[in-house]
Amino acid sequence: MGHCDLSPKLRHCDATVTEWDDLVCYCECDQPPVILEAETLAMTIDEKVDKIVKELQVNPQNTSSTRRKKESAEDSRTSAQGIGFVGVAFMAIVFGGILLLDLNVFISGVSDIYKAFRRRGQSDC
Repeated sequence: MGHCDLSPKLRHCDATVTEWDDLVCYCECDQPPVILEAETLAMTIDEKVDKIVKELQVNPQNTSSTRRKKESAEDSRTSAQGIGFVGVAFMAIVFGGILLLDLNVFISGVSDIYKAFRRRGQSDC
């Protein structure tokens, strides 16, 4: 950046301005400096930091990443649907096989319980 004359001037830059208003310009600056409000200038650094943090704080429940975590994107491609069907079939075969292997134990247990109730019912009579 080059030399920057920060003295405020009128739009035509021919007289010095005594009030800060929308007619202020900085003729020799590449970028005009930020003009702060009087209440901001009177704040301590901690108050300014708190104000900035409060202004920049975002509610995490309103972010798109939070919404995307809870929603599945629809994929209508045939290959994606095919892989989904294969996955469901694989899980059904695995869990179904486990159930079939334990089916004889389940039936035997139910049969034993039934026989125990029948014997108890006959002995009560």
